[in-house]
Amino acid sequence: MMNRFIEEYGGCLCYEVQQKIFDGKSYNLSIKEEFIEFEVAGGHLDKCPAVVGNVAKWVAEMIVEGEI
Repeated sequence: MMNRFIEEYGGCLCYEVQQKIFDGKSYNLSIKEEFIEFEVAGGHLDKCPAVVGNVAKWVAEMIVEGEI
């Protein structure tokens, strides 16, 4: 699972995933201005939920295939 995640998102750390889903940009969410920029860019609206959804799908596939 971790290898698949890294292959898809370029790493496991938040900034690595952000760089993948935001076309090379990452945000420091502890800085108010960057947090607002992240939100406007869809960070919690569709970008990060899509990542979580993909992982849930992968886990469901693994369960169906008897891998876990």
